[in-house]
Amino acid sequence: MIAGEHLARDASYGSWHSSHTGIGTLPVLFFGNEEQKRRYLPKLAKVELLAAYALTEPLAGSDALAVRTRADLSADGKYYVLNGQKMWITNGGAADLFTVFAKVGGEKFTAFLVERSFPGVTSGAEEHKMGLRAARPRRCILTTSGFRSKTCLAKLGAGTSSRLIS
Repeated sequence: MIAGEHLARDASYGSWHSSHTGIGTLPVLFFGNEEQKRRYLPKLAKVELLAAYALTEPLAGSDALAVRTRADLSADGKYYVLNGQKMWITNGGAADLFTVFAKVGGEKFTAFLVERSFPGVTSGAEEHKMGLRAARPRRCILTTSGFRSKTCLAKLGAGTSSRLIS
């Protein structure tokens, strides 16, 4: 409650902070496997890594399950190839770790942990808005990005479960 009162003094900072701690970090805490928690949570807690939540897409509107971002398993079965783009990602310009939602094989709605350093991950131009400027929303563009299978958050097709915490 005390932290909330302090955050309320600056809504712009509050938006940035709650996006990192809430929808950015909580999916790892609640749905990450032990390796993911060990790798990411200490750095997220110290803000050595900044988190973002990438769900919204240009053509999906408010229907989260209408996402067109795809995740297809590579021929050798060792990694996923993600293609698509997300919009209005709070902290998108500075985030190091994104929780990205995609449909595996075009059907199974799944969450992935995607690091900015992964090949094929880029950010678009900053979206200018009238207030809450600290959040700095941007597009997140994924082009033929190959991600290891262990970046899948929770279970394959369990994206709706991890989406509900937001």
